[in-house]
Order: sequence, then structure tokens, then C-alpha cells
Amino acid sequence: MSQTVTIQSYATRVDAEMAKSLLESNYIRAIVEGDDCGGLRPEIAFSSGGFDLIVFQDDVDYAKELLQL
Repeated sequence: MSQTVTIQSYATRVDAEMAKSLLESNYIRAIVEGDDCGGLRPEIAFSSGGFDLIVFQDDVDYAKELLQL
């Protein structure tokens, strides 16, 4: 089983989801992880470090290339 890696953190869920969409449109599976109480309390994400974009280890290089990181 492949390991997962956080490749970028974003301040807002919208930014993280946009990056995830870009990766998924290029056949890279990605997960957005963060706590904002299901969108009801977005201010919580600021104190908890925002939203992490996570991909499988095998996809890290290509994902970073696509996101220009």
C-alpha cells in the first residue's frame, strides 16, 4: 500500500478543492483534509493550520509539477 504525503496547505477549503480538481483532472487521486465543521465554522481552519492537500507518494512529483510547487 502506498504512503500518502501532504504536498501543500491552503488557507481556505475553496483553494484546496480547486487544486484537488486540477490534480484529479490529470488522473491523480487527492484528498483535502481540514476542519471547518463542515463549512459552518471556516474560522476554525485558520487556527488549525488550514486545509492540507494529500496525494499518494508515487504521484508527488507530478502533482507538484502540475501545481507549480
